[in-house]
Amino acid sequence: MRPGFWKRLSSYFVERQIESASSEWNPELRVCLHRGRYQLCTAGAIYSYEDLYSNFFLAFAVLQSGYEAVFPKGKKKDESGFLYSRAQGREAKPGSPVLKEGAETLLLGLGLGSVPWMLERNFGLRLHYTAVEIDPQVIYLAQKYALCELQSPMEVVQADARAFVQQDSRQYELVVMDVFRDARIPEAFLSLDFLEDLERRLLPASEGRAGGTLLFNFIAQTEDDRRRAEFFFREKFLEVFPEGDYLDTGGNWMMCNRQMLLFLQDAF
Repeated sequence: MRPGFWKRLSSYFVERQIESASSEWNPELRVCLHRGRYQLCTAGAIYSYEDLYSNFFLAFAVLQSGYEAVFPKGKKKDESGFLYSRAQGREAKPGSPVLKEGAETLLLGLGLGSVPWMLERNFGLRLHYTAVEIDPQVIYLAQKYALCELQSPMEVVQADARAFVQQDSRQYELVVMDVFRDARIPEAFLSLDFLEDLERRLLPASEGRAGGTLLFNFIAQTEDDRRRAEFFFREKFLEVFPEGDYLDTGGNWMMCNRQMLLFLQDAF
């Protein structure tokens, strides 16, 4: 359900609240229109923001490697794209994209569907999604404001993501971990056991195939957040994924089971 032209235009000047809801898991949920995009917020966090959910946008841009991947429809390079090439110290060129059309994808935490939205609308990728979300109100809002606009096949499962990952037997080319309670990741998702379960959900590497990719979103806005992120990455994430890396997007650490292709050390 897309807003009309005048609503989109006015949202660049004044944020417009569109709908509110509450649930056992999220006492306050708000869908707002801001800068022409739908945004899902709680009292303490932004859960989803279409292509302006920039931590994931930047991570996918890095994995896809190069402006041609970031702007598949010939759009002009924007400021963040320029920072990629400047941080690398050379002109950005097409690389070998990590994500391929139709890749089987496990999405833990749905929000308003920012991940499938930006991959389809900005990167030109229609992946096959299994989206796991515990909150039925979040699922309802995602289906109403975002998923109905997408062509990517998607199975939405209302379940606890921790239990789902334990019980699932499938393997995926992309796993996205984006589970939060407000601005905190629940402790059950920070254990070595959970990371080992995620590893089992990744498609293994084989001859001519790199294997599955994990993106794990970790808040790093304050000094305490950054210390927690660094501890988790050094003491837990690398124990399960010794080739792991992270991208500091200026408020989040996007942890990956493989070496990131480019870095944004001076981007923010």
